Amino acid sequence: MKRVLRIVGIVVAVIVAVAAAGAGYVFSQMGKAQGPRVDATQALGVLSGISYVWLVPTAHGAFLIDAGNDGGEALLTALKEKGLTPAQVHTVLLTHGHGDHLKALAVLPAAKVYAGPGEAGMLEDLHLGDRLKEAADGAVLDLDGTSVRAIHIPGHTPGSMAYLMGDLLFTGDSLMFRKGRLQLGPTLFTKNVAQNIESLKKLVDLPFDRIADGHVGLTRDAKRQLKEFLASPE
Repeated sequence: MKRVLRIVGIVVAVIVAVAAAGAGYVFSQMGKAQGPRVDATQALGVLSGISYVWLVPTAHGAFLIDAGNDGGEALLTALKEKGLTPAQVHTVLLTHGHGDHLKALAVLPAAKVYAGPGEAGMLEDLHLGDRLKEAADGAVLDLDGTSVRAIHIPGHTPGSMAYLMGDLLFTGDSLMFRKGRLQLGPTLFTKNVAQNIESLKKLVDLPFDRIADGHVGLTRDAKRQLKEFLASPE
């Protein structure tokens, strides 16, 4: 029996080590986060575990792009620093439905949650009910006086979205800065790589100059870099 337990222990240790190595490799492919806070002027990037929540103050509260991966701790601290409470977060715009962008929703009971077409199925376990709204492609949302355009860019997930606010484009994991340039997120997590690339073409004519992504932070001169990527996406 002792020999069997030793063998089982060795097997478990090997599995854990392999899983840790795999996770480490994947995270390294995402690119290094720019820091616990990223100032994008209109928006504040708050590092929540391995992903960013983008916090945008408005006239009577705030809205978010995505909801992070740490259960809300980093976000609650940032809200307090801004003199805001979780109840004043009136809207969350999801770039996509992967779990590392959703966890702080649990501490935001008053927020409407917008997700792209075809993404609702990925959010069923959150039991959002009437709080969940569909962000239609091309819709212009008035969020407490701040205008945001929703753009459907399927590929990373079926309902992946980008959101344009002024010259700042939020792209989630559909487009991020890694390995020295703007490109797709790790293809391991991308549902349809060809569709993801094709969807990015519709962003070229939008009036943006900066991109705020889901894991690395803020990229300036982003339209030029997007064009360069589309010219050679391999």
